[in-house]
Amino acid sequence: MPKPDEPPRYSPKVFDVATAEAARAIILQAEDPTEVERRWSVETPWFGRLIRHACALGPESRVLDFGCGLGRLSKWLIDAVGCRVVGVDISEGMRKLAADYVGSAKFSAVAYEAFRADPAWGGGFDAAFACYVLQHVERPDQDLPAIAAALRPGGRFLLANSQMRWVPTTQGWARDHFDVVALANASFVGVEGYVFPPEIAVLPGLDAETVLHLYRRP
Repeated sequence: MPKPDEPPRYSPKVFDVATAEAARAIILQAEDPTEVERRWSVETPWFGRLIRHACALGPESRVLDFGCGLGRLSKWLIDAVGCRVVGVDISEGMRKLAADYVGSAKFSAVAYEAFRADPAWGGGFDAAFACYVLQHVERPDQDLPAIAAALRPGGRFLLANSQMRWVPTTQGWARDHFDVVALANASFVGVEGYVFPPEIAVLPGLDAETVLHLYRRP
């Protein structure tokens, strides 16, 4: 336990999970199993279709899932499109669970540290996405340029993110000064913005809180 006068430090331990059920709950920020299942079943295909369309994915596409978690969108894209997906996650537990959940030779999960050491892991990506991830990372000012570096020239990046930062620390969830959209605008060229339909947003207010932007690497 941190001391009362100790300043908060970034602590992603909340993402260290051992079961798929725990992973779903933390990924979707809901404790009620019924709410988790409804959000998973309603939201996942909508985001999958958006990524497929916005990033013009096909069977030959190589895609980066930044902050893949359990791999819900990786699995949807592989099943629906047949593309190859590399998932990146800071949690070893999430990566192991993702490999089992996706269950495809077209999917691989790599550690965050390995990605940062070589963003173009295996030769670069045609597209990338980050779904409700960059609001939680420690240094989005470093991660967004790394995602840009991972893409081939002209490659597209779909950002789905909260308008606010929710950073896991040793003293609970906190907010900081980083503006994820401004950082994305500095690393990419904006292409298009999207609206998150209220009927897809299972949690109250999630539609208004969600930012959806499509970018491309120059």
